[in-house]
Amino acid sequence: MQNIYTISTVDSPEYKCLVCGRTNDITTLLDHISQGHSVALFGERRIGKTSALLLLRDIVDGSVNEYQQQLIDKTFLGAIPTFQAKASSCQVLYLSMQSLDPQTFTASICDALSSYLPQKGPKIKKMSAPKTDFVAFVQEVNNKLSDAQRLVILLDEVDALLHSGDSNQIFRSLRSIVQSCPRICFVMAGAELWHKAIKEKTSPLVNNVFAFYLKSAEAYPVEEYLVKQQLTNYLSPGTNINGITKKFREWTGGKPWYVQAVCYEVVEACGDDQQLPTDWETIVETKVMTAVGPTLRAFFEGDNIDDVTRNILALLANKPGLSVKNIARRLGLSEKVIWNKIADLEAFDKVRKQGADYHIVGKLLEKYGKITQEIPRIRSKWPQCLKWIAAIGLVLVAIWLYWYTHPPLQTFCFAYPSGMVTIRIPSSLEQDETGAAVVSVHNTTASETYSMTLSLVSTDIDYQHNGSNRIVFTSLLSNEIRYWEPSYSTRSSVSGAVFSSNVTIAQDTSQFFGTYAFEIFQRPIPIKKYWAIVSLLLITISGFLTKQDLSQFAASLLAGLFKSQKDAEKKEDER
Repeated sequence: MQNIYTISTVDSPEYKCLVCGRTNDITTLLDHISQGHSVALFGERRIGKTSALLLLRDIVDGSVNEYQQQLIDKTFLGAIPTFQAKASSCQVLYLSMQSLDPQTFTASICDALSSYLPQKGPKIKKMSAPKTDFVAFVQEVNNKLSDAQRLVILLDEVDALLHSGDSNQIFRSLRSIVQSCPRICFVMAGAELWHKAIKEKTSPLVNNVFAFYLKSAEAYPVEEYLVKQQLTNYLSPGTNINGITKKFREWTGGKPWYVQAVCYEVVEACGDDQQLPTDWETIVETKVMTAVGPTLRAFFEGDNIDDVTRNILALLANKPGLSVKNIARRLGLSEKVIWNKIADLEAFDKVRKQGADYHIVGKLLEKYGKITQEIPRIRSKWPQCLKWIAAIGLVLVAIWLYWYTHPPLQTFCFAYPSGMVTIRIPSSLEQDETGAAVVSVHNTTASETYSMTLSLVSTDIDYQHNGSNRIVFTSLLSNEIRYWEPSYSTRSSVSGAVFSSNVTIAQDTSQFFGTYAFEIFQRPIPIKKYWAIVSLLLITISGFLTKQDLSQFAASLLAGLFKSQKDAEKKEDER
């Protein structure tokens, strides 16, 4: 008996008759089409996107009538009249980017519209396809449709367009058509790259298409019609078909293409005598992995899968049943990053949640990953910690530089018989630094001092006020305080460690009270002139080191603020 199962997606009645479990998906797509919505259809490789589009095309153009009685999914067969009623005023055009050159994409659509249009429904008048203005041509097609008519353009393998150098221009043109042609709608199917363009809002079609995810097919039609009813023809009476079906569900997670691959190998293992070998599970598992190896490899290592997603899949293959927290800890990443990637994997039905833990959908895929994928190396948190330590250190150094170059004032007090001399000057200085000291004289006696002479002398510092390093205070009354603010300019310190100075005090020109020495610490690094530039540079380097983490924190903070505002508005509305 000929083996009806196949893993080759072909546009033939024999293949399309085997498609099961897509009744709800086709219903949703037709609902969007009937309302004039364009749809971005996402799904993992081999999940059935092409099969769904081919069935959708055949329903709209009526060609499903030629083979509908051979459809094995009786639920789908019973829904065809309803489907056709929804699509009664539609015409359809199917284009696969696998068979088109992205560089000539727009011309290909124009040629297809002008030279081929399905015969079902009111016809569009044949037109001559221009090679210049793609949007204008499609708008003309739209204008020739009546209000009741709709043209549905099914675009398969959209990811190929994203690799084109004209990608942005093509999608801008498609956006113009979606916005200006109410009687024309698109269903654009693709995988990870297409999903990324819509999710990250890099595609011009964002906010102009409805997102729809094609996941595993409905369980009952797949198990009842594709497995039990068809596979029974190849097995001897009494075979435990329910046990086999349960095993298939465990292996494939209900993904029809993998179900067909398993069924095909079971039929081959039975042979003409219709007897399953005692070790059939091992035989079938091995042969399936060999037959669909490239697809299994692409599941884990596809070109459009980023490194974080690849590591998550490899980790779950080797360590199934991990929570987001555990995955984040093992990969050395933030939980937010893992949540984002896990959400995509769930949307594509590559992983499913059981309680708080995640598993790869399908034990066959999980086992293949365990065999071929190494456990990702746990990223040490030390590099990130060291990065933050370095960043914080640089900020602290930037702050310290101000304190280092702008030290507090130091006070030197010198008592003499008639009073007190006080000098206030920075506690540290550096070579070639300039500034002003504050010198005060306090007459502590009960009588007037007729004159008081002060001199500041140093080989390290040049003190000047009105061209002199000396000042004379006259008529200093009892308990009076006078001030002097000489400027200073430092030279190179003789000792190399401190700046030495002397203050000489004389009264009434005849009384000499003496010379008093004081020292100021010399800063070893002369950087005061450039402290602002150096501090800014250090803070800039710190920001560069933590740029990614800070941007993620800012995004989280803004998202939290917006959520709080929406929650507050919602509560206010409820009141």
